[in-house]
Amino acid sequence: MPATQELGVFLTARGSIAHWSLVPLAINPEQREEFGVYETIEEFLEDNEWLQQRRSRAIKSQIEQQYATFTKRQRVERLDI
Repeated sequence: MPATQELGVFLTARGSIAHWSLVPLAINPEQREEFGVYETIEEFLEDNEWLQQRRSRAIKSQIEQQYATFTKRQRVERLDI
């Protein structure tokens, strides 16, 4: 079974974007886990350059759609940060 990266993008109660990812050692032996909080979706997309790659278009689109849904409906996943 090939190693895959796990990730999650969440909208905080204050409207910030939290991003978590776990990269298996088989993919990147130096860096395993990342967590970041961004004030805007633009800041998040700029800091995560891999989302600009052609192969990541579907993931980027899904994140943008979920962000629009969350902010439009005022639904948030509550994170204590």
